[in-house]
Amino acid sequence: MSRRTLIAVTHLLGSGHLVRARHLAGALARAGHAVTLASGGMPIGPPGDEPYAFVQLPPVQVEGTDFRTLLDETGAAIDDDRRERRRAMLAALAASLKPDIVIT
Repeated sequence: MSRRTLIAVTHLLGSGHLVRARHLAGALARAGHAVTLASGGMPIGPPGDEPYAFVQLPPVQVEGTDFRTLLDETGAAIDDDRRERRRAMLAALAASLKPDIVIT
């Protein structure tokens, strides 16, 4: 039985979390899951020819270890509008996919 799986990841410092999530998404998809990977970190290039769907949320990052201040692509602090757009996009994605499994 195919399970609808949503993986949500936000890599703030580097690309390690996203790379691991991509490997997990690929393995689950090859095992028969219908996988969608949603990334909230900075884009690191297209996922390539993978057997899963990829959704890029408006990205955020941090500088150093200041996890209290989320930054956009230009290095400016994000505002409440961007925070709400990210939340709304992820909520709409979950509502449309109706995943059996959510991995964060």
